[in-house]
Amino acid sequence: MLRVIRVQGSSMSPDYCHGDFVIVGRGRWFPIRVGHTVVFWFSNLGFMIKKLTQMKDDGFYVAGTNPQSLTSQQMGLVPHQNMLGRVLFRISLKT
Repeated sequence: MLRVIRVQGSSMSPDYCHGDFVIVGRGRWFPIRVGHTVVFWFSNLGFMIKKLTQMKDDGFYVAGTNPQSLTSQQMGLVPHQNMLGRVLFRISLKT
């Protein structure tokens, strides 16, 4: 399954910037591993894009590339069912 998501915010800058689009894949053709950039749902904040830093049986931990971004240290463990998928491609419309 593929989805297109628009990046909002700067938590992953400079790799992904506000206004970029990402193609997100999930399923057996798109395995998710530590180090991948992932999109997930976080209650009260909506969809988020972060680097996957650790996977546990009951969830996963993430971090942004921007030093001022939220990480799992502030958010806590994210449940597996909140995972939308991993980023496959970035589309930037900025010149």
